[in-house]
Amino acid sequence: MNRNVKIISIVLLFGCGSGNYHGKMSERDLNQQAYNLFNSGHYRKAIEYYNSLIQGDNSNGEYYYGRGYCYLELLETEKSTQDFLRCAQLNYRKASSYHNIARLNKYTNDSVAIIFLRKALDIEPTDTDIRRDFEACLKRLQDSQH
Repeated sequence: MNRNVKIISIVLLFGCGSGNYHGKMSERDLNQQAYNLFNSGHYRKAIEYYNSLIQGDNSNGEYYYGRGYCYLELLETEKSTQDFLRCAQLNYRKASSYHNIARLNKYTNDSVAIIFLRKALDIEPTDTDIRRDFEACLKRLQDSQH
């Protein structure tokens, strides 16, 4: 990694304190930084950037999707679910958002998972990952009734 990029990343990660300090960054830079933080496992910090992006444009599903994935990684199921539902409302990666909600509920609440897997399949009927999860979830539900 370029030394200057490394220094900038360290300053952004640790030197800025908490709160909304992103006001002078462009939307593109905020989004890129949130994405980079997510990819490096700094989910809470990435959430701060996604929050700033959402404050600036609460109709952009990409921001909710990114924040939803951060919450998913932190196992904050309710917040993740809310963000993925918002993505679906905004028609941003709708099938994937429903699939993610199903994955959040898989094993703990297959009845909920199956509802969202059906919604995802209605949109993407040929998606093999969604189909595989749907069939596995359906089998678990059927097995639990016997």
